[in-house]
Amino acid sequence: MDLKEDYVRKAQAGDSEAFIDLTKELELPLYRMALAIVKQEADCADVVQEAILKAYKSLHTLKDLLFSRRGSTGF
Repeated sequence: MDLKEDYVRKAQAGDSEAFIDLTKELELPLYRMALAIVKQEADCADVVQEAILKAYKSLHTLKDLLFSRRGSTGF
């Protein structure tokens, strides 16, 4: 099992520390993605914070993990 998958599963089971660990691991990629979209560094922190909050609120609705091992095939 991928480390991110483990964090997600633990977070879904109510482990808030696992969600914090997941967000720490994804913080830089999320920031880079936000910067590519909003183009303003001043707005990136707000965008990332909002995305993390929405993810936390909807974590219980996640049915299939988005972290697949198919990345190398392009699918």
